[in-house]
This record gives sequence, C-alpha cells and structure tokens, in this order.
Amino acid sequence: MRALLMACLAAVFCVDFANSLTCYTCSNQISNSECLKASPCAKNDTACMTTVVKIGAGESRCHELPGL
Repeated sequence: MRALLMACLAAVFCVDFANSLTCYTCSNQISNSECLKASPCAKNDTACMTTVVKIGAGESRCHELPGL
C-alpha cells in the first residue's frame, strides 16, 4: 500500500503542466525564420498572428480564436 502511495506521489510531481501559448516576435526581418524572441501570451489566447507592417518588417501578436 505504501509503494502505491509513493508511486502516485511521484506521478503527481513528475506531471508536466500545460504551458501557455508562446509567440515569437521580431522587427526589421526579411522572413519569420529570424523571429526568435519568445513572447508569452495570455492564458485565453489560442493562436499567434503575424502582421507584416511593410516588406522586411513584421510583428507577432497573440490572439484568441473562437472555437479553439
């Protein structure tokens, strides 16, 4: 019985809790492959959206998409 309790406690402490969504942001880059700065999103955000301001520059924002 004690072994079962210890196994359950170990399982609880080893469980990886879900992380919030992380988007990557950048500015003055030619492509998204150079956007390496991680920006955490709010808990209710379900997607990242990239907005191109002009050719070679963009920014990334987190958004909540309905139904996801």
